[in-house]
Amino acid sequence: MNPIVDEDVDVTNMTEVIHAMCVKCHPYRGIHIFRDTPVYPLLNPFLSPENRLIGSDGAYVLFDCTWPKEWPPEAIPKKASFDVLWPRDIQEKVLSNWESYGYK
Repeated sequence: MNPIVDEDVDVTNMTEVIHAMCVKCHPYRGIHIFRDTPVYPLLNPFLSPENRLIGSDGAYVLFDCTWPKEWPPEAIPKKASFDVLWPRDIQEKVLSNWESYGYK
C-alpha cells in the first residue's frame, strides 16, 4: 500500500492515514496500478510460487489521498475533529469535565 497524503496528515499515525484514504482518495482518479514491476519476492506474498522464484509479475498500487491542487482553498472540507469544529470555550468546558462524564 502506497498512500500519498497532504501535509496535514501524520504519516506515522495509521488512523490519520486510513482516514485520508477513506475521505480523500477518489475511487477512479486516485488509484493508480503499476503492473509488471520488479519486486523482491520474499516481501510480496501475493506472488505465485513460480513468480517468487524469478521475482517477476510484481505490481503495486499508489493511492492519491490528497485534495486536488486545482481546488480553491474554500472548496476543501474542514477536518471534522473536536479541536477544529468546536469553539475553544466549548473544548475547555468539555475537557475540564471529562472525568465527571465518566471518561478517563
